[in-house]
Amino acid sequence: MKRKEEPAEPEDHQQSLQCVGVNGGCESSSEDSSTAENFSDNESTENETPEPKARVPSVAEAPQLRPMGTTVTKSSREECQLSRESQHVPTAEGASGSNVEEEIRMELSPDLISACLALEKYLDNPNALTERELKVAYTTVLQEWLRLACRSDAHPELVRRHLITFRAMSSRLLDYVVNIADSNGNTALHYSVSHANFPVVRQLLDSGVCQVDKQNRAGYSPIMLTALATLKNQDDMETLLQLLRLGDVNAKASQAGQTALMLAVSHGRVDVVKALLACEADVNVQDDDGSTALMCACEHGHKEITGLLLAVPSCDISLTDRVSPHSGAPRGGREPDAGCCYGNDALQDGSTALMVALDAGQSEIASMLYSRMNIKCSFAPMSDDESPASSSAEE
Repeated sequence: MKRKEEPAEPEDHQQSLQCVGVNGGCESSSEDSSTAENFSDNESTENETPEPKARVPSVAEAPQLRPMGTTVTKSSREECQLSRESQHVPTAEGASGSNVEEEIRMELSPDLISACLALEKYLDNPNALTERELKVAYTTVLQEWLRLACRSDAHPELVRRHLITFRAMSSRLLDYVVNIADSNGNTALHYSVSHANFPVVRQLLDSGVCQVDKQNRAGYSPIMLTALATLKNQDDMETLLQLLRLGDVNAKASQAGQTALMLAVSHGRVDVVKALLACEADVNVQDDDGSTALMCACEHGHKEITGLLLAVPSCDISLTDRVSPHSGAPRGGREPDAGCCYGNDALQDGSTALMVALDAGQSEIASMLYSRMNIKCSFAPMSDDESPASSSAEE
């Protein structure tokens, strides 16, 4: 069976973020990636067109109503007022008062303020900016926002204060900035989940405008990326549950049709699996090759996770896999650099979870599946021909 590409989990956590599709596919080094840490004035965002929501037309569609090179800003008085107000945003709950104020001094640059005001004008009237004006405003906001919110060491308080400032300008601008994506389709939520920066994740979710099911160009949503995120404490778990409840936990990755549950299972993430099941993730969803989360657990030998999946009453152990219509590999074939079901060359298509476990040499898991089958059979209703009364009559 053809194996599928999925988030890999290298030893270095920072590099693993590259392999989950945060930058559109696996890359050799996080330092060479086009993440927020490496943005420069000549970055790829310079050549992008804005990717706003459907109601906002693209740059190419915006008529040039002004001479090229003109700058669209509010009065200097309004910009100064925004700058002053942004420095006195109340501290978030749990912050240590003046110490936090001393460490975190937020001041929007004049360029960022002008860019935000220009984008707000564009959102109100798509014909208000020339192509050049819109491109400059978009690039400025994108680069500043990614530098602020998408770094592994992004500070939640700083993010929160910027969100308040954007909301003060307009709710439309807040929506636009929070969901703005880089050249690989990654939003701030993709990055913060991948970096396991759950305090920032919470600030983004609390904004109320996050598009939590938005997939990047590699086909993964922020929810799917939780399979590699390390939960450090109970607060992180609560934020994870908040994210899962806001999105579609059964959404499939565009490349291989895997769900967040399948990815978490294949990586042995017991905590994430529990969270997904608590949020009603469907254990019977099959990917493009017919694999289920249970088959992944059996193939990888994750006994505890197998038990969690079997504890779900609706778990169907009789499902079988199938040949992927996109696969040119022979039956039972193996494709390099994949990670879910299946890794055994001898395994043939049309296998149940029990067959997967036996083929992988997972005898304990196979026993668990046998027990589940016996329990199910013991509660199965008997036909009239099999009833004790019929048997006695025949004797």
